Amino acid sequence: MKRLILLIFVLSMMISLIRYVSVRWLFHGLMIVLMILASVALMKDIQRDQHGNTARKGQEYIELLNGQGMYKKDITVQSVLGKRYSYPQYFSESIFDQNHIDLLENEDKFHKAVFETIRKAKEHIHIEYFIIKDDEIGMKFKELLVQKSREGVEVRFLYDGFGCLLMKPKYIRELKKEGIEAVAFSPIWQGIYNLSLNHRNHRKLLVVDGKVCITGGRNIADEYFGEKTEIGKWKDLDIIIEGDSARQLQIVFLRDWYVATGKALTDKAYFNNERKDGEISVQIVTGGPDSPQNNIEHAYFSLINRAEKQIHIITPYFIPSESIVVALENAVARGVDVQILIPIDSDNIIAKYATNLWARRLAKSGVNIFKFMNGFTHNKMIAVDGYVASVGTANFDYRGMQRDYEIICIIYSEGYVEKLVEIFNEYVSHSYKVEAQGQESMADMAGMQLIKLIRGSL
Repeated sequence: MKRLILLIFVLSMMISLIRYVSVRWLFHGLMIVLMILASVALMKDIQRDQHGNTARKGQEYIELLNGQGMYKKDITVQSVLGKRYSYPQYFSESIFDQNHIDLLENEDKFHKAVFETIRKAKEHIHIEYFIIKDDEIGMKFKELLVQKSREGVEVRFLYDGFGCLLMKPKYIRELKKEGIEAVAFSPIWQGIYNLSLNHRNHRKLLVVDGKVCITGGRNIADEYFGEKTEIGKWKDLDIIIEGDSARQLQIVFLRDWYVATGKALTDKAYFNNERKDGEISVQIVTGGPDSPQNNIEHAYFSLINRAEKQIHIITPYFIPSESIVVALENAVARGVDVQILIPIDSDNIIAKYATNLWARRLAKSGVNIFKFMNGFTHNKMIAVDGYVASVGTANFDYRGMQRDYEIICIIYSEGYVEKLVEIFNEYVSHSYKVEAQGQESMADMAGMQLIKLIRGSL
């Protein structure tokens, strides 16, 4: 029936064109369409070249580390897990099993961890964030970095050129004046020239002395530290890692620094060799337009596809690829309890509309969808079978899985995952369940197709 309606629409338009438009105008119209298609193909080719160059630069840095014996690999995935949830990929083939992790599930813990970790720095501080604002928190952050620089600590500050677009130039000038190296990742002019403006560095990393790293969903701005906004207080999730995986996250930063600046930092001083007492296994997965495959999407797909009992997901934006949707529906079909928590409101009205469309579709498939009513959930988390979980920067949307530079930590620990499920259940107590509706409306179907066309820009 749908195909018949579509055919009628297309035939009607063609008849109207033939009847009311001259052959000359049809010819000009056809030429314009062909030129548009050729332009799109050329743009994609330019973008592929740019992403290829980025990938080559990143690989150059890894090869430099390999040449000096600095690119450390630990026990293999297979020897740790035997298997089922493991996700080896081009950047992190190993799981590092000597890590200590603390959850930073509220703004007070995050604030304390960020500022105390920076204060304790002795050698170098490496910062990589999508958004840093020159608001109250941002100014305190800058003042502390300046203080540490004056103490002789090396400070490198990598910020996204688009995410920090509203930050006053004075902020960066004052950092540089104090000897801090501050560099934009893909500044606006470069993004326009390379046609890569829509590919942003969404990673969030704070690495101190190569020993301690904080990563997760929060940026450096008032709303991420508890400031109430029009959509309520932001709920988010970060982790602080000490151990071998902090070294891997240091490599992620240094690789991005090399891509942005061409400066290869390979001195042994940047690579901590101290063994940390810990028992949590962690695997780092990076993704982005320079990846040979969609690493983040494949990691999420692998976790979902291998679940046997339970899946818990928290995400602010739920605009998944069709493969992820099918994986979730298949999980329900084989008896897995799939629960997804999304916010009732959003900072992006189109993303909110799209999230609700997919939520209604999956509710019909038996997925338990909850809408959080007590603020805005900005967390990016998936927990599977009470044993393995992912925490990081990537949302369950097209940008997070394919378009932007992202990072997630896949963590193998029953005790740790239990804490994440407790956080999920606490959120559910302030949520309501989305009830499955009847037949999908024509408006929803049309909206779904439209969102699929533009989701890369949301």
